[in-house]
Amino acid sequence: MNFKVLVSILLFSVLIQPISATNILLRNGETIKGKVVSQDDLTIQIVPDGGSPKYLKKSEVLKVVYKEVSEMELKNIRLEEEKKIRSANKQSPSKENEKFANTSEKNLQTITLNLNQTQICEPYSMNSQWYWLYGNFRMTTEEDWNQILPKDGRSVKMKQTSTWKDTLITIFIGSLTSITRRTTLVEVCDSMN
Repeated sequence: MNFKVLVSILLFSVLIQPISATNILLRNGETIKGKVVSQDDLTIQIVPDGGSPKYLKKSEVLKVVYKEVSEMELKNIRLEEEKKIRSANKQSPSKENEKFANTSEKNLQTITLNLNQTQICEPYSMNSQWYWLYGNFRMTTEEDWNQILPKDGRSVKMKQTSTWKDTLITIFIGSLTSITRRTTLVEVCDSMN
């Protein structure tokens, strides 16, 4: 009896592999039929039907379909994915604008976020914020940008950091209650014009 069950399981696992074909839709319009062997953050390793293993960048892959579908269904899936990408690209700038919707127009026009690491910057202001569930949800309101940003239009560099006080509060209070604290640091930079 056990032998029959073992043979049935092995036979089923061997027969199911050809049935579970994978279609890899590429951004350039091609479709590769094969199996996904492994993947990481940047690449996908596939074995095409009747071929040797290949590595593809995830940026080249539109979608991986883990079932056998007809060519018409693949075209529909490709159109849906391209439509999603186009709509996501259209929405991303509006989300950025919503983030700063409550900031005054005057401050938005005079603030330059500086990404040049060679400029000399000095601390301008700090603001501590409380979070619960280990930093996932803010307990305090958004910073009042009028108070923490300079009014004279100088370049600024902003970063969120944990001071030694924030660390101690997180260790002693956060370990019991999941309440943590972080500090937003604003630095004013000299312009290199």
